[in-house]
Amino acid sequence: MDRVIDNIRQYLKDFNFKENFEGLTSHVRGDVLAGVTVAMVVLPMALAFGVASGLGAIAGMWSAVAAGLIAGPLSGSAWSVGGPTGPMTIQILNIAQTHQFPDGSPNLVFIFT
Repeated sequence: MDRVIDNIRQYLKDFNFKENFEGLTSHVRGDVLAGVTVAMVVLPMALAFGVASGLGAIAGMWSAVAAGLIAGPLSGSAWSVGGPTGPMTIQILNIAQTHQFPDGSPNLVFIFT
């Protein structure tokens, strides 16, 4: 049991929140420019993936926003990019077709969780 606790402590040492927060302010201009660049690339792709999945363009846009909000804080890399991918479109299409409400509309809460 002590070995498990030691491993957890060693793992959590890598997450120096104070140091990471101070590093946020030193690269604001570059980070904003990178964010705008990534958004310009991801948005059309996300809209297309939303349409291809059968859920519509707005679902693709929200999936890109959700992926960015989740991947950013949980990523262990300063250079990571999170967003929609082509293979996920096929998976979401299959899930959307099998999990629908009685009126035929997709169960978006189930699909996005």
